[in-house]
Amino acid sequence: MASHNGHQRAGPLLLLTIVTLLGTAADAVVFQTIMMNVTVLRPDLNMTAAAACECKAKCFVLPKCSAASYDITTSVCSMTYDAPCNVTTTFAPGVISLFKFVIREAFITKDITVNGSPDNLKKMCGAEGGVPLIINTKQLLREARQLVAVSQSSPPDV
Repeated sequence: MASHNGHQRAGPLLLLTIVTLLGTAADAVVFQTIMMNVTVLRPDLNMTAAAACECKAKCFVLPKCSAASYDITTSVCSMTYDAPCNVTTTFAPGVISLFKFVIREAFITKDITVNGSPDNLKKMCGAEGGVPLIINTKQLLREARQLVAVSQSSPPDV
């Protein structure tokens, strides 16, 4: 730092550091989905946080963090490093969850197949802009059953 009349001035290195940090923040992944009363299962990291905002910031600075849940009652911030397709959640009152990816609504494909291989299912769902639903929580099972029940009570598209 250079000094002039007893005051310090920022040198080129400090300015370069600030510009680099601003550029990095602008390119960073932002949280795309926020859910209330839902928590991530099997977190990779638990730590305390004073508020949901602090939990969000902690996940934000960890590139491998894909989602974080903040429990308002316990002040625990739970983070997962799972890929978006592997992140599972469950109902949890008083928890705010933040995801670095979009959570899409479930839908039932219009196609019918006898080939239930994972590759074929990915191709079928992908043709309609989706991915296969992997039911690995009781919450997803309830939602899937409800979706099937609604689709069976609705008249088919012609």
